[in-house]
Amino acid sequence: MSVQQIAEKIEHQRINELKNAALGMKGSLVTNGRCPKCTLKPPCKHYEKVDDLPQASEVSAQPQPASLPPTGGKRNQTIDYSQIP
Repeated sequence: MSVQQIAEKIEHQRINELKNAALGMKGSLVTNGRCPKCTLKPPCKHYEKVDDLPQASEVSAQPQPASLPPTGGKRNQTIDYSQIP
């Protein structure tokens, strides 16, 4: 296994751990009576009452957005903004 492959595998694992931590946080927000989107206590722009909040299990089961493409270890790549119109 090359260094590049190991770096990509570690990066993928890190992203998955962050996603799992976010799901856990959203669930705990709901159990504490907070909006899983903006973290405020209702009323907020998403929910009018605490009773309107989804159950913690519903928040965890929601489909997640498509994952970001792998960076390929190019985190510190310089962007040439002069080429952007």
